Amino acid sequence: MEEAVMLYKKKKFIDGFLSKFELKKQEASQILNFLRSRDGLLANTYFVENVRYLPNALIISASNASTVSFLCRIDNEYYEDIEEIVSLLDQKTPEELFVWLSFEKDYMCSACNTDLELAPEVREKVFYYQVIRALEREMSRRILDREERKAEMLAEIDLALEKGDRKKFDYLATRYKKLFKAS
Repeated sequence: MEEAVMLYKKKKFIDGFLSKFELKKQEASQILNFLRSRDGLLANTYFVENVRYLPNALIISASNASTVSFLCRIDNEYYEDIEEIVSLLDQKTPEELFVWLSFEKDYMCSACNTDLELAPEVREKVFYYQVIRALEREMSRRILDREERKAEMLAEIDLALEKGDRKKFDYLATRYKKLFKAS
């Protein structure tokens, strides 16, 4: 019963969005109509207000929104062709699909805004994806910093060799071995 109510609310939300707003990319309405017609897919579709860190994500923007007109990412691959996306969703339904219907919030009724609230389990997954992406960015930054420092030290060692500065060479070589032994 609860699932039927959620499906009804999601369909109502899609209907409200399509009736109230002109889309930046009109053909994107095909995807929303497809979602609306597939209860299994719609049950695993979550309406969010940001898809930045989510793997299966869709942004459809109203003409009054400041976001991109359309974006589709399924299994971290980007798609542009609407018919290809509908076919993909029909053939290989993702476990979860996060949809951001981007619009000027002032124009939407308060009842519709409540449909955007995330269920606790979805909020937890969004948080998880955000944490993972933040950690990936931090690791990438640290790896890049390490590689830059490594290159700088090698350049300093080369310079010490060119100048014939044995003392500086020994110091830098010993330090290099300690810092980058595992690399």
